[in-house]
Amino acid sequence: MQIKLFQNKSAHNAVHKSVEQVGTIDGTAFVTPLDEETPQIKINSGDISNADYAFLMGSYYFVEGVEHQNNNIYILKLKMDYLMTFKTQIEATKAYIDRASSGYSKLVENNGVSLQCNNVVENMKNNARGFSFMQSDGVYVLTVNHKGA
Repeated sequence: MQIKLFQNKSAHNAVHKSVEQVGTIDGTAFVTPLDEETPQIKINSGDISNADYAFLMGSYYFVEGVEHQNNNIYILKLKMDYLMTFKTQIEATKAYIDRASSGYSKLVENNGVSLQCNNVVENMKNNARGFSFMQSDGVYVLTVNHKGA
């Protein structure tokens, strides 16, 4: 089994992470029975202090802790990064964008609520291109409807 170690340069809640690979380790072993969400992996490696992110068995993980056993033996405590692991499925999801009836921004157009402002806003509709993930393009609240309405 192979594990790739990275240094994450992005926020934990970013869908697209900017990572730099700092190592690859072969011959790793699970310390506990397989827990896909929070595995603990025993590795034999040199210095891994700059690794805070990992890729293992098709999933991405945050390195939550490193326990030094002896010599070059370490136990990595990992926690799944669901956003990177499932980013393809997340990006392919159709979305409906809405806002609450109270505590909303008057800068966002909503025909259901009369607004007392003169600001011009852009109506945003889901399209085949999907949504931008750049922070400079704005912040959106995503509401998912299970019933497909």
